[in-house]
Amino acid sequence: MTSHPHNAMCIVCTDHWRSLEFYRDAFGAEVIPGEMGTCPWLRIGDLPITLLANTDKPSELEHSEQAMAMIFLQVDDLVDDLHAAYHRAVKHGAKPIDPPQSDDVHFVVADPDGIIIEVMQAGRNGD
Repeated sequence: MTSHPHNAMCIVCTDHWRSLEFYRDAFGAEVIPGEMGTCPWLRIGDLPITLLANTDKPSELEHSEQAMAMIFLQVDDLVDDLHAAYHRAVKHGAKPIDPPQSDDVHFVVADPDGIIIEVMQAGRNGD
């Protein structure tokens, strides 16, 4: 049995296999190999994430109206651009919240369970 990372994020979702496919296909998450219990583990950049299917209702939180957790990700402008990342995320099931405009350096979407994700363009926000 492989032990899980000591510092990680847990996303409570309705279907961990659907969420795994979403994060893999929309944001390039890598599945962390090995048996780590009943929850799949993945990594986006340096962020290890476990997916816990422990609810049957998606989040009903409204962006900027209630306290909530958000996921912040970056796209590397040498590999990807913001608009391509946005269209890929929506193609794979992201719900648009704040699409990128022509001069934006970010966009906001929600995953299939309503978890808010803000994506920033690397190199344009002081990085």
